[in-house]
Amino acid sequence: ISSTDIAALQAAAPTAAFFSSISIDQDSDTDTASEGESDVPSPLSTLYDPSAKDLSPEDLSARCGFVSCNLRLTSDQVSALEEVTRTQAESRTWHVHRIGRVTASIVHKMCSGCPDREKLKTVMRYASFSLSHVPAVKWGRDKENTARLPYEQQMQALHQDFHLRQTGLLVKEDEPFLAASPDGVFECECCGQGTLEIKCPYKYRFYNL
Repeated sequence: ISSTDIAALQAAAPTAAFFSSISIDQDSDTDTASEGESDVPSPLSTLYDPSAKDLSPEDLSARCGFVSCNLRLTSDQVSALEEVTRTQAESRTWHVHRIGRVTASIVHKMCSGCPDREKLKTVMRYASFSLSHVPAVKWGRDKENTARLPYEQQMQALHQDFHLRQTGLLVKEDEPFLAASPDGVFECECCGQGTLEIKCPYKYRFYNL
Protein backbone atom coordinates (compact mmCIF):
# COMPACT_ATOMS: atom_id res chain seq x y z
CA ILE A 1 0.00 0.00 0.00
CA SER A 2 1.42 3.37 -1.00
CA SER A 3 1.70 6.47 1.16
CA THR A 4 -0.94 8.12 -1.03
CA ASP A 5 -3.34 5.27 -0.24
CA ILE A 6 -2.57 5.63 3.46
CA ALA A 7 -3.19 9.38 3.25
CA ALA A 8 -6.58 8.78 1.66
CA LEU A 9 -7.53 6.24 4.33
CA GLN A 10 -6.32 8.59 7.03
CA ALA A 11 -8.48 11.39 5.69
CA ALA A 12 -11.56 9.14 5.59
CA ALA A 13 -11.07 7.58 9.05
CA PRO A 14 -8.49 9.59 11.02
CA THR A 15 -9.23 7.88 14.35
CA ALA A 16 -8.97 4.31 13.07
CA ALA A 17 -6.85 2.05 15.30
CA PHE A 18 -4.82 1.03 12.25
CA PHE A 19 -2.89 4.31 12.31
CA SER A 20 -1.69 3.77 15.88
CA SER A 21 0.09 0.60 14.82
CA ILE A 22 2.15 2.02 11.96
CA SER A 23 4.73 4.73 11.48
CA ILE A 24 4.06 7.06 8.59
CA ASP A 25 6.96 8.89 6.99
CA GLN A 26 5.33 12.05 5.74
CA ASP A 27 8.40 12.95 3.72
CA SER A 28 8.43 9.73 1.74
CA ASP A 29 7.61 9.72 -1.96
CA THR A 30 4.01 9.11 -2.94
CA ASP A 31 2.98 6.76 -5.69
CA THR A 32 2.81 9.74 -8.04
CA ALA A 33 6.49 10.36 -7.42
CA SER A 34 7.21 6.77 -8.44
CA GLU A 35 5.69 7.63 -11.80
CA GLY A 36 8.60 10.02 -12.35
CA GLU A 37 6.89 13.10 -10.92
CA SER A 38 9.11 13.77 -7.93
CA ASP A 39 7.86 17.36 -7.69
CA VAL A 40 4.28 16.31 -6.88
CA PRO A 41 3.60 17.52 -3.31
CA SER A 42 2.25 15.34 -0.53
CA PRO A 43 -1.55 15.37 -0.11
CA LEU A 44 -2.89 17.76 2.51
CA SER A 45 -4.23 14.76 4.41
CA THR A 46 -0.64 13.90 5.41
CA LEU A 47 -0.78 16.91 7.73
CA TYR A 48 -3.02 14.90 10.04
CA ASP A 49 -1.49 14.65 13.53
CA PRO A 50 -3.33 12.36 15.99
CA SER A 51 -1.62 14.02 18.95
CA ALA A 52 -3.40 17.29 18.18
CA LYS A 53 -6.62 15.95 19.71
CA ASP A 54 -5.02 16.31 23.15
CA LEU A 55 -4.19 20.01 22.69
CA SER A 56 -6.13 22.79 24.35
CA PRO A 57 -8.27 24.98 22.04
CA GLU A 58 -5.68 27.75 22.32
CA ASP A 59 -2.74 25.46 21.50
CA LEU A 60 -4.68 23.83 18.68
CA SER A 61 -5.46 27.24 17.19
CA ALA A 62 -1.78 28.19 17.43
CA ARG A 63 -0.75 24.91 15.77
CA CYS A 64 -3.22 25.46 12.94
CA GLY A 65 -1.97 29.01 12.47
CA PHE A 66 1.63 27.81 12.27
CA VAL A 67 0.78 25.11 9.73
CA SER A 68 -1.27 27.54 7.66
CA CYS A 69 1.49 30.16 7.57
CA ASN A 70 4.04 27.60 6.42
CA LEU A 71 1.81 25.87 3.91
CA ARG A 72 3.27 26.87 0.56
CA LEU A 73 3.95 25.10 -2.72
CA THR A 74 6.56 25.88 -5.32
CA SER A 75 5.61 26.62 -8.90
CA ASP A 76 7.23 23.31 -9.91
CA GLN A 77 5.03 21.42 -7.44
CA VAL A 78 1.89 23.17 -8.68
CA SER A 79 2.80 22.37 -12.29
CA ALA A 80 3.66 18.74 -11.53
CA LEU A 81 0.38 18.14 -9.69
CA GLU A 82 -1.61 19.75 -12.50
CA GLU A 83 0.12 17.59 -15.09
CA VAL A 84 -0.45 14.22 -13.40
CA THR A 85 -4.15 14.95 -12.74
CA ARG A 86 -5.28 15.97 -16.22
CA THR A 87 -7.65 13.02 -16.46
CA GLN A 88 -9.41 14.57 -13.44
CA ALA A 89 -12.13 12.21 -12.13
CA GLU A 90 -10.36 9.23 -13.71
CA SER A 91 -7.20 10.00 -11.74
CA ARG A 92 -6.77 8.58 -8.24
CA THR A 93 -4.20 11.28 -7.53
CA TRP A 94 -6.78 13.95 -8.41
CA HIS A 95 -9.23 12.54 -5.86
CA VAL A 96 -6.59 12.24 -3.12
CA HIS A 97 -5.28 15.79 -3.58
CA ARG A 98 -8.77 17.32 -3.45
CA ILE A 99 -9.17 16.07 0.13
CA GLY A 100 -8.83 19.00 2.53
CA ARG A 101 -8.99 21.62 -0.21
CA VAL A 102 -11.72 24.14 -0.90
CA THR A 103 -12.31 23.49 -4.59
CA ALA A 104 -14.40 25.56 -6.98
CA SER A 105 -17.25 23.04 -6.83
CA ILE A 106 -17.74 23.47 -3.06
CA VAL A 107 -16.67 27.07 -2.43
CA HIS A 108 -20.31 28.23 -2.34
CA LYS A 109 -21.11 25.79 0.46
CA MET A 110 -17.98 26.82 2.37
CA CYS A 111 -19.19 30.44 2.29
CA SER A 112 -22.77 29.58 3.22
CA GLY A 113 -24.36 29.47 6.64
CA CYS A 114 -24.43 25.67 6.91
CA PRO A 115 -23.01 24.16 10.13
CA ASP A 116 -19.23 23.92 10.43
CA ARG A 117 -19.49 20.15 10.87
CA GLU A 118 -21.15 19.88 7.46
CA LYS A 119 -18.47 22.07 5.92
CA LEU A 120 -15.79 19.82 7.40
CA LYS A 121 -17.45 16.71 5.96
CA THR A 122 -17.61 18.40 2.58
CA VAL A 123 -14.03 19.65 2.41
CA MET A 124 -12.67 16.32 3.67
CA ARG A 125 -14.87 14.42 1.18
CA TYR A 126 -16.11 12.07 3.92
CA ALA A 127 -19.34 11.38 2.06
CA SER A 128 -17.83 11.32 -1.44
CA PHE A 129 -18.98 8.63 -3.84
CA SER A 130 -18.69 8.03 -7.55
CA LEU A 131 -21.28 9.69 -9.77
CA SER A 132 -20.04 7.99 -12.93
CA HIS A 133 -23.08 5.69 -13.00
CA VAL A 134 -25.57 8.58 -12.92
CA PRO A 135 -27.01 8.97 -16.46
CA ALA A 136 -26.80 12.78 -16.49
CA VAL A 137 -23.18 12.77 -15.31
CA LYS A 138 -22.14 10.04 -17.72
CA TRP A 139 -23.86 11.81 -20.62
CA GLY A 140 -22.18 15.09 -19.76
CA ARG A 141 -18.74 13.53 -19.57
CA ASP A 142 -19.26 11.67 -22.84
CA LYS A 143 -20.28 14.89 -24.60
CA GLU A 144 -17.58 17.12 -23.13
CA ASN A 145 -15.14 16.73 -26.01
CA THR A 146 -18.00 17.15 -28.48
CA ALA A 147 -18.68 20.56 -26.94
CA ARG A 148 -15.01 21.53 -26.61
CA LEU A 149 -14.14 21.14 -30.30
CA PRO A 150 -16.62 23.69 -31.79
CA TYR A 151 -15.76 26.12 -28.99
CA GLU A 152 -12.08 25.85 -29.85
CA GLN A 153 -12.74 26.28 -33.56
CA GLN A 154 -14.88 29.36 -33.04
CA MET A 155 -12.40 30.96 -30.66
CA GLN A 156 -9.52 30.30 -33.06
CA ALA A 157 -11.44 32.25 -35.70
CA LEU A 158 -12.06 35.19 -33.35
CA HIS A 159 -8.76 35.42 -31.48
CA GLN A 160 -5.09 35.71 -32.33
CA ASP A 161 -3.01 32.56 -31.83
CA PHE A 162 -5.67 30.89 -29.67
CA HIS A 163 -4.67 27.66 -27.90
CA LEU A 164 -6.78 25.47 -25.63
CA ARG A 165 -5.64 22.53 -23.51
CA GLN A 166 -7.15 20.26 -20.91
CA THR A 167 -5.97 20.75 -17.36
CA GLY A 168 -5.72 18.92 -14.07
CA LEU A 169 -6.05 20.16 -10.50
CA LEU A 170 -4.89 23.77 -10.30
CA VAL A 171 -3.74 24.68 -6.79
CA LYS A 172 -3.08 28.22 -5.59
CA GLU A 173 0.64 28.40 -4.92
CA ASP A 174 0.59 30.64 -1.82
CA GLU A 175 -2.75 29.32 -0.51
CA PRO A 176 -2.67 25.62 -1.45
CA PHE A 177 -5.90 24.85 0.38
CA LEU A 178 -7.64 26.47 -2.63
CA ALA A 179 -7.96 24.58 -5.91
CA ALA A 180 -10.03 24.19 -9.06
CA SER A 181 -10.32 21.79 -11.98
CA PRO A 182 -11.60 23.73 -15.01
CA ASP A 183 -12.47 21.91 -18.21
CA GLY A 184 -9.77 23.76 -20.06
CA VAL A 185 -7.22 26.55 -20.00
CA PHE A 186 -6.83 28.81 -23.00
CA GLU A 187 -4.39 31.47 -24.08
CA CYS A 188 -4.31 33.95 -26.94
CA GLU A 189 -2.25 36.99 -27.86
CA CYS A 190 -5.20 39.39 -27.69
CA CYS A 191 -6.80 38.39 -24.37
CA GLY A 192 -4.17 36.47 -22.43
CA GLN A 193 -5.13 33.45 -20.34
CA GLY A 194 -8.52 32.18 -19.24
CA THR A 195 -10.41 29.08 -18.18
CA LEU A 196 -13.16 27.05 -19.80
CA GLU A 197 -16.09 25.44 -18.00
CA ILE A 198 -18.28 23.14 -20.09
CA LYS A 199 -21.90 22.50 -19.15
CA CYS A 200 -23.82 19.75 -20.92
CA PRO A 201 -27.45 20.00 -19.70
CA TYR A 202 -28.86 16.49 -19.80
CA LYS A 203 -32.49 17.65 -19.90
CA TYR A 204 -31.88 19.39 -23.25
CA ARG A 205 -30.18 16.42 -24.90
CA PHE A 206 -32.95 16.01 -27.51
CA TYR A 207 -33.08 19.70 -28.44
CA ASN A 208 -31.48 21.13 -31.56
CA LEU A 209 -30.02 24.43 -30.42
